[in-house]
Amino acid sequence: TSGSAITNTNSIWLEIEMTLTEGSTPELEDFSVDYDSPTMVNLVEFRAIGLFGKVLVKWKTASEFENAGFNLYRSQNRNADLSLHSSENQEWVKLNQTLIPGLGDSLDGKAYHFVDYDVEDGATYYYWLEEIDFNGNKRMYGPVAGHPGRDSDGDGMSDDWEIYYGLDPYQDDSQEDPDGDGLTNLEEFLAGTDPSAPNSELSTPNSGSSAELFEGLTPWTVWASEFASRSS
Repeated sequence: TSGSAITNTNSIWLEIEMTLTEGSTPELEDFSVDYDSPTMVNLVEFRAIGLFGKVLVKWKTASEFENAGFNLYRSQNRNADLSLHSSENQEWVKLNQTLIPGLGDSLDGKAYHFVDYDVEDGATYYYWLEEIDFNGNKRMYGPVAGHPGRDSDGDGMSDDWEIYYGLDPYQDDSQEDPDGDGLTNLEEFLAGTDPSAPNSELSTPNSGSSAELFEGLTPWTVWASEFASRSS
């Protein structure tokens, strides 16, 4: 026999293929299945991207199982002890006031973004992502580092952004157009579009509060509008 297992909220479903000889009668006896509990979240990306005056934290799931949601933590100490409350050691802070909602059960996953404005250019910040399931079980990911304001080649695009998109943070490549869509890297950066994707579209700037979750928006939009205003 051979088969494949698909999980849903409460059950394990088995699809079984059986090879029968001519004249035999198919009969399925009681059987049991041993399996490990599925991972609550299949996390495929977790990044912190320093911009100017803010850090974009983004994560992406490929699937979620009984996922209630996420908490996001920040510290300037890579080795911060997250078991201690920030009011006791002042080493870390929880960025979201309420739980960032997960999908519950989903085989498709989702892309999440959080923009952290409570940062200073030139500093390094570390971020941890905590997932929580419906039973209160937790799992921590990280840290990942963001470097707001860092622009080693002075080309107007942050190092973290250039590295994320495969550009050179030590060479002025602001006027190059690797995807051939008529927009320079700097224009893509300011617009909040992907410099490696010719079909990416310009985004409409949006304003935000000190720390805000963005779902379904181009990641850099808020920062881009403010930077463009400062540069004009």
